[in-house]
Amino acid sequence: MVRIAHCDDSMIQQEMLKQWLNFYMIKKGVSLESFSFSSGDELLESVKNGNNYDVFLMDIILPGKRGTEIASALRKMVPDAKIIFMTATSAFAHDEAVDGAVGYLAKPINYETLYMLLDTALGRI
Repeated sequence: MVRIAHCDDSMIQQEMLKQWLNFYMIKKGVSLESFSFSSGDELLESVKNGNNYDVFLMDIILPGKRGTEIASALRKMVPDAKIIFMTATSAFAHDEAVDGAVGYLAKPINYETLYMLLDTALGRI
């Protein structure tokens, strides 16, 4: 079972990701569970409490800490974290934290690109 955590402060984006992940599961025949988080701190707390995730879909612009800051903290707790960043701006495309990621999705997200990056992330597990 693949566990995917997605962190986005937009409820609309969270629902869309859930649907696309369900379609991905059907299309690829992969068994997965998805978990939604509205803030990076909420996600970090979940990991600190012992919850394990195979892939992280991380919005960069979040309330409080940026997704890149959350990713740096995640990498300290989960050194082999498979992170896919999502954002509506290209301003962070060359951020050091983004460079270590599986990939980068520009919003509005293209589900085909998402699926390609998920294939890459799952291939690294």
